[in-house]
Amino acid sequence: MNGKKNGQGKFSSGDNEYHFEGIYKDDKRCGGEGKYHYANGDHYSGGWLDDKKSGHGRYTYGEDGSFYEGSYCNDKRHGRGVRYYKDGMLRKQKWNHGARVDIKTKEMTTCCIF
Repeated sequence: MNGKKNGQGKFSSGDNEYHFEGIYKDDKRCGGEGKYHYANGDHYSGGWLDDKKSGHGRYTYGEDGSFYEGSYCNDKRHGRGVRYYKDGMLRKQKWNHGARVDIKTKEMTTCCIF
């Protein structure tokens, strides 16, 4: 259809820099849930809109398995979220278009599986 990606699918860059599984519309990632895998082992799973992270999502750091879960808008962290560390710490965060505006740290009281 018009030579552009549309509908559910998978795409990998030719140089294996990334691959995406989710919904496309006119070559853009969109339509809710999608999974984006980076070459460095990091990955994002969550909402997409107009080819950008949007809505609720989870960004996992491949190096140590820690992750951030929270709101995204226009490809940036925006609103409330929590950063979970492998050592059992968590950091509640508030973001404004990618800039952190509030931080609180405490030990996790519930089990977190990595």
